[in-house]
Amino acid sequence: MTLADVLLSLRSRLLQASDDNDAELAETLFITFSVLQDISYEYKNESTTSLIVDLVDSARDVASGVKGKLEIPTVEQIQAQFPPATKSS
Repeated sequence: MTLADVLLSLRSRLLQASDDNDAELAETLFITFSVLQDISYEYKNESTTSLIVDLVDSARDVASGVKGKLEIPTVEQIQAQFPPATKSS
């Protein structure tokens, strides 16, 4: 399992929380994304941090009932951040 797999799974749960108006799940996801954000700051990877910040913001918005400005990163944006590793021959 990669970080991309984890983020895609959590993104899916965030979409479900938004669809179901599930503030409790959104709050849990907000906490999870916040931890990942703190870790990403330690590694100083600006593009990964930016992606995670968008997820944090979206989870916070869903948890607080603000859906109008949701900017949940797309599957493609997440996958582009983590291209598959190539094997050297």
